[in-house]
Amino acid sequence: MDDLIDNFKEVEKSIADEKSTADGKPVFILFGLFLREDAEDKWDLVISADWFEEDRRKTLDYTVERLKSYIKPMDMTRISRIILLEPSDDFVKNINNTVSIEHGKAQFEDTQFGEMTVKRAFVITSKKPLKRSIVKTSKLNWNDTWVLENHKTAMSGLGKIGRTAFMEIRMNVPEYKLEATQAKLLEAAKQAQINTFGWPIGIVIEREGYSPTSRSDGIYAEIIETEEDYKGRSYDHWILKRDGEFYLLKDLFEDSRKPGYIFINTRIVRIAEALLYCERLYSDLDVPNDSRVLIGIRHGGLQDRILTVSSPASRLPPPAIYKSKEKEVYTEFEITLGEIEKNLVDLVSEFVHELFIVFNFFELKRNVIEDIVNNFVNGKVT
Repeated sequence: MDDLIDNFKEVEKSIADEKSTADGKPVFILFGLFLREDAEDKWDLVISADWFEEDRRKTLDYTVERLKSYIKPMDMTRISRIILLEPSDDFVKNINNTVSIEHGKAQFEDTQFGEMTVKRAFVITSKKPLKRSIVKTSKLNWNDTWVLENHKTAMSGLGKIGRTAFMEIRMNVPEYKLEATQAKLLEAAKQAQINTFGWPIGIVIEREGYSPTSRSDGIYAEIIETEEDYKGRSYDHWILKRDGEFYLLKDLFEDSRKPGYIFINTRIVRIAEALLYCERLYSDLDVPNDSRVLIGIRHGGLQDRILTVSSPASRLPPPAIYKSKEKEVYTEFEITLGEIEKNLVDLVSEFVHELFIVFNFFELKRNVIEDIVNNFVNGKVT
């Protein structure tokens, strides 16, 4: 049975790679094999996705053709039927609520999924659709006056190193009452840093003139490097309030290497880092995993910049010139804290899709994004 399941995993992965898009939506909401109580070794292949053809026969024909490429004819006789379900179907929701997995193998025996009991099940992919909220200006519970004041201060500091382009991050936990001490905030900020790529987001340097300072409402840091060498210049401004609200503005790494450009791989890595920092920070502040998190990322100073990669040796360079006409791009999400790491690739894909699309419709395959994100998680920058 294990060999058969492995073959079905290959089918699922091949379709996922073919159907993947740059917007980060999971290709399959559900892909699994289920053995009903009254079945004698005849399995149902249950699939749920939002790309199904209106004519379901076309989707079934497509699926069968892909199965024939990986599954032996003798093994095909063990499939009783192929069932196509909407993501909103109760059975799909029950599976999604039970397990979150992608391109894997979760096994169940004598398990109740809602009103249905299955004798055995092998779930290869089960992914909830992301709650998606992308807006030009925030409609969520941000303290806009506070953010605008920080943005003004940070842009002034950024100007001191002769730069105008930036990455800006905002996040909070609106429904969780957090009242952390300044000492607790500082310790959490230290622990949340990810030292894989350059100076980390929310960098904490314990040195005079660089160390975070304590304020009545939280902690604050502004780090300005103004070395004569252009590559030595950098700017970081961040503040973490006692109620958990966080704001950061930093210069773009690209301006220290190739001014006027945006690096595809660098933006993917930085966005992944921002999301993981969010998860680590609030976890260290003892925020429960089921708490809602609001996170927004803005990139500014994009107009007339060109999309490229950080190294000519990379396999990612665009084959044409992709230039932005937009000045800035802002993307915002709501997700529970415990779902960030589980859905990291999907979230990063959503963020980078909104950023890259303004560069003359440039889109990147999800599997490329997944590779860069997974390498970053494993401590490697590509």
